[in-house]
Amino acid sequence: MKQQSAANQPVTEKILKETLKDYPTKDELSTRLDKSFEAFRQENAYQFKLMREEIYEAMATFTNRVLTAIDPLLKNLEFRQQEREIAAAQMKNVTGDITDLQKRVTKLEHS
Repeated sequence: MKQQSAANQPVTEKILKETLKDYPTKDELSTRLDKSFEAFRQENAYQFKLMREEIYEAMATFTNRVLTAIDPLLKNLEFRQQEREIAAAQMKNVTGDITDLQKRVTKLEHS
């Protein structure tokens, strides 16, 4: 009869258990996976928080730049509006004076 070499021996329960103890169990894999998912979620939440802060900062900077550019224009428009109101009031006074003068001239011409 042939002798069986060590490579051809049947796997015993003892050998199988010794070999499998180096590999994780289903529960260990599940726990590791859960921890990995939780770490991933936390990292994503942190990254989104940073992105949100960057966006808010960029929006604030943009808003400040726009307001800084518009502010002198609005002051100029307000000044021009005041000038127009003054000119309109003066024009009304002059128109009233002209009307009065025309009435006086007409009255003098008829007398």
